[in-house]
Amino acid sequence: MDTIKFEKKSAKMVAHRGVSGLKPENTIEAFTLAGEKTYYGIECDVHTTLDKKYVVNHDFHLERCYGAEGQAEEKTLAELKELKNVENGAPIPEYIDYLEVCKKYNKIAVVEIKGLYSEDEIKGLVEITKNAKYLHNTVFIAFDLLNLIRIREMLPEQTLQYLTEVYNENILDALNRYNLDIDIRHRALTKEMIDEVHENGHVVNAWT
Repeated sequence: MDTIKFEKKSAKMVAHRGVSGLKPENTIEAFTLAGEKTYYGIECDVHTTLDKKYVVNHDFHLERCYGAEGQAEEKTLAELKELKNVENGAPIPEYIDYLEVCKKYNKIAVVEIKGLYSEDEIKGLVEITKNAKYLHNTVFIAFDLLNLIRIREMLPEQTLQYLTEVYNENILDALNRYNLDIDIRHRALTKEMIDEVHENGHVVNAWT
C-alpha cells in the first residue's frame, strides 16, 4: 500500500478506522497495527447495542463487515459477539477493547459517535472512557451536534470536534458557542476557511 509522507512536522495523522488499508477496518488488528506505527491517533466508530453496550463498527448495517442482517442497535452484545468479521473472522470489538489498544500505545483516541445518542447513552460512553482513565487522550467527534452539546454539558474542557461536510456561518457559530473544534471533509477545505477557524481559536481536522 502506498503511503503519503509529510515533511511538515506539525502534521498529525490519524489512522482512520485503524490502518484500514492493510487490515480489516475497525478491528483490533487494524487498531494494533496503527498503534505500532507513528500515527498521532486512532479513529473508530461506536454504536450502542440493544442492551446499551458499546461496540465498534462503521456502518449502521452489519452486512458489509459481518455478513449479518440488521443493525447493531437492534441486537444485544451477546448476539453481536456471535458474529465474525467477513475478512478475518474476528468478533466485533467492544469500545473498551479499542480504548485498551489506544492506551497500550499511548495514541489519541478519536471516537466517532454514530447516530443520535440519548443522554443516558452519552453518559455511558463517557463513563467507560473515564473509568479507563483515558478522557485526557480522547477526542469525541460527531455529525449530530446534540451529541457534542450533551458531552460539553458534562465535560466543559473535553476536546470535541464537529463532523461536517460543509462550512458556513452556522458551523462557525456552533464552534464558538460550544467550544468545539472542527472535523471537516477535505473537499470543503480552503485556506480562508482554515484561517477563519484558527482566528476563532479552534483546531481544524480533515477527513479522510
